[in-house]
Amino acid sequence: MKHKAYPIAEFKALDAEQGVFEAIVSVFDNVDRYGDRVKPGAFANTLREWEAKGRPIPVIFSHDWGNLDAHIGKVLEARETERGLYVKADLDLEEDYARRV
Repeated sequence: MKHKAYPIAEFKALDAEQGVFEAIVSVFDNVDRYGDRVKPGAFANTLREWEAKGRPIPVIFSHDWGNLDAHIGKVLEARETERGLYVKADLDLEEDYARRV
């Protein structure tokens, strides 16, 4: 599986002191700089799998799964919208790396 990092399409800090934010992290039907297009439904199976696990989806800075410092929080809510993949997440501000993001 290839991982690519892109700027977040929309971001809003809901509670900056607590590290809570919401964002559209992937926009549907947009052709990216690599020529890829994410279609609606692309995240449906993965979101169902995470829900079935009963564990929160981790927030990983820049898709750097191998770097434990890059594990900076957890997703509180994730769903597909008409625009793309929406997440509401909570950064672990006790971790220095998360505070710097």
